[in-house]
Amino acid sequence: MNDIDFLSNLLSNFGMIPKRLAIAILNKPNPEVAEHLIRRIRSLNRVWVTDEYIAANRFCKPDDRVITALWIAADYMKKAEMIGLCSGILPSVLTFIQNGEVYEVIVIGEGEDYMLASVDVDQHTKYIIVIPDAGKRNSIRYLNRFDCARYVFATVRHVSGNENPEICYYRRDTDETA
Repeated sequence: MNDIDFLSNLLSNFGMIPKRLAIAILNKPNPEVAEHLIRRIRSLNRVWVTDEYIAANRFCKPDDRVITALWIAADYMKKAEMIGLCSGILPSVLTFIQNGEVYEVIVIGEGEDYMLASVDVDQHTKYIIVIPDAGKRNSIRYLNRFDCARYVFATVRHVSGNENPEICYYRRDTDETA
């Protein structure tokens, strides 16, 4: 699949995302190449573009959970090529395959740990659980359903301006990053 088709499919699945996220997901060594691809896809009338966002159409609205999960995927794409990226089955926001491993990204807000009870836990899947505060990861309920070697916590701190967010990964019982 070429980059234009990949971006079109991404937006068809996830709606509206920040342009800087689209550039990060395209994972090009030079950001100008990604900017050129966005201009090219816009000229083909396959997307709707504003100063800050790119969308499947002008009626799409940004979804914070999806954007947060896609930043995690973009961070993983820096490390190795990703084979697939698709929307997940709730509470998973998205699923991707990298290096033969299936990953599910679950974004939970404050007090939403009950959503973990509905995860269909699979022994062949790794889980990235995005939480608002790393300090509360030891008090999250329903983690006994997961094999502790099969999940990590992540925090995504969105920064203002044109910078990408800060992403940190943690294990459950230690202050070490994963």
